[in-house]
Amino acid sequence: MIDALLANAEVDEPSEAVGPLQVDRARGIDDRVLLDSYSRAVVAVVEQVGPAVVSIAAGSRRPGGAAGVVGAGSGVIFTPDGYVLTNSHVVHEATDL
Repeated sequence: MIDALLANAEVDEPSEAVGPLQVDRARGIDDRVLLDSYSRAVVAVVEQVGPAVVSIAAGSRRPGGAAGVVGAGSGVIFTPDGYVLTNSHVVHEATDL
């Protein structure tokens, strides 16, 4: 999916925000055009997948003890019914999310 988003990103025209023109004359590469193309591709991907990114706070409640935070991090919703994928260290030993 990300490959498709990158392929469809509008990257034809460089913006003025990337700074002065840098050209590798030996290879004919314009750094400004490359950087701007990359930036536009990243923005296009973020706009598509950004709403699926979530923040996770993992806590633990132990009998007779106070609740505490055991981990925090991010994850991504990866199924239509809301399953979230994250790293193990974020939720390890958590009893509450």
